[in-house]
Amino acid sequence: MESVLTPSQRPSLPLRAPQPQAVDHRFGDQQELPAVFKVLHLLRHGIAVHNQPNGQDLPPASLLDACLTAQGVAQAHAARHTIQALQPQFVITSPLTRALQTTTIIMSPENAGVGNEDNNRTEGKSTRIVAVELVREAYGVLLPDKRRNATELQAAFRPTVDFSLLSEEDQLWTASQRESLESVRGRARKFLHELLPRPERHVLL
Repeated sequence: MESVLTPSQRPSLPLRAPQPQAVDHRFGDQQELPAVFKVLHLLRHGIAVHNQPNGQDLPPASLLDACLTAQGVAQAHAARHTIQALQPQFVITSPLTRALQTTTIIMSPENAGVGNEDNNRTEGKSTRIVAVELVREAYGVLLPDKRRNATELQAAFRPTVDFSLLSEEDQLWTASQRESLESVRGRARKFLHELLPRPERHVLL
């Protein structure tokens, strides 16, 4: 099955690296970017419950797919105008709740709620947001890195976020083994390989 990161009709983008003199660093104007380049804006989620002092001592129900703290929510709101000013054309998010909360707060209008049934049901929103397993944190052993079922995530974050790539249950996380650094690097390479053919130049991750 073709990945959602790959459009049905791929644009003709060269895979070779351009010559150094072709580099245009004026990223403020999207029209000035050479077609071969993409600008990937990397965004970390706000503080989550397990990031707090003694956070790992919380009950398992609180640690599973850990949510943002009040401070984490405030951090996302504080970053909202700065990130929206980048005018991303495509948004990719981890399917972990803390990342979804951060992304939807930042990409939604000022008064949109996050993390409830009315979450981000905005009118006229055009920037596509897709949840992708490839970009999640290392998984395994630790409960904060085990995602919720897709049905739960859809109830909280649809229609703002596209969950069509996800299986119902987290098929990656296991209680007995932590993902290796080599596996994480492999996922990153696969993600970049799938991202390159897309037509959007400014992508928020």
